[in-house]
Amino acid sequence: MAIATSKAPAYKRDEVAELTALLRQKQVLGIVSITGIPASQLMRMRKTLSGSVTVRVTKNTLLQLALKAVEKERPGLIKLGEGVHGPVALVATDLNPFKLYKEMERTKTPSPAKGGEKAPQEITIAAGETSFKPGPIVGELGKVGIPAGIEGGKVVIKKDKVVVKAGDTISKDLATMLSKLEIFPLEVGLDLRLAWEKGQTYQPAVLSIDEAAVLAQVRTAAARAMALALGAAYPTKASMPLLVVKAHREALAVALDAGFVSKGTLPHLLGRAARVAAVLNSVITGEPLPSAAPAGRSGGDASPKKEEPAAAVSEDEAAAGLGSLFG
Repeated sequence: MAIATSKAPAYKRDEVAELTALLRQKQVLGIVSITGIPASQLMRMRKTLSGSVTVRVTKNTLLQLALKAVEKERPGLIKLGEGVHGPVALVATDLNPFKLYKEMERTKTPSPAKGGEKAPQEITIAAGETSFKPGPIVGELGKVGIPAGIEGGKVVIKKDKVVVKAGDTISKDLATMLSKLEIFPLEVGLDLRLAWEKGQTYQPAVLSIDEAAVLAQVRTAAARAMALALGAAYPTKASMPLLVVKAHREALAVALDAGFVSKGTLPHLLGRAARVAAVLNSVITGEPLPSAAPAGRSGGDASPKKEEPAAAVSEDEAAAGLGSLFG
């Protein structure tokens, strides 16, 4: 679709043709606000994004015409026109909408207020010393509602002060003072209004996600799913190794409890018998239970190695052990 009238200048027709080609070429498209961004800063942003995101600044009317031109080919793309008001730019990329949103957020940098802007959040001036020398500055601070005085030859702010609430207008005098205090309450950057991919339009609120929180939720869900699979003995590629380990551990416990002799249980049974014998010997002779192994064998490390003290075994357990050994 071309510009409706043949009398339109050639440069406008060419611009719509280029925009249409860009809209057809990229998988993900979006509209960003460029309000308040100086031309030099916008050029730096475009250079930084070069290679991953194309930023195209054009007239809103020409952009709307280009969107209409590809309406039938790319369903739902016309909805991007809802974000085309005020100073805007078209962004085109093959990144998914979530990554596009993150790239746009990375372009934002703190910016000083000039006066007349709406505060994006509450601005609080913290109490403490300032870098100002004593003088008229004390009165200037008081004029914008910041309690200040001179202490020890220095200008200090006496207490924390909320100078403007979120959504309130920043006055010109306050904006000047905030700049002197090196407080930059605004953010300047590409502000994504709408994004489109495969017929679906995305609002910024949907694209703004806490990756760490989502990853933690996925990990929790995976852990709970694994616990459920193990509890229900449900075999999967992920659960089978753990189910085999669990089955082996439980089978070994049953075999040891029953005194069943096998290649796998014999070392455990002999160890248990040795502990029972050591307890009986201690009870009969009065000698203390051994707590350390003898020196190492020849050819190896000759220094004695400490071991954990033998687990205490009661007389009842000893008698039970003998019963399992001798029937």
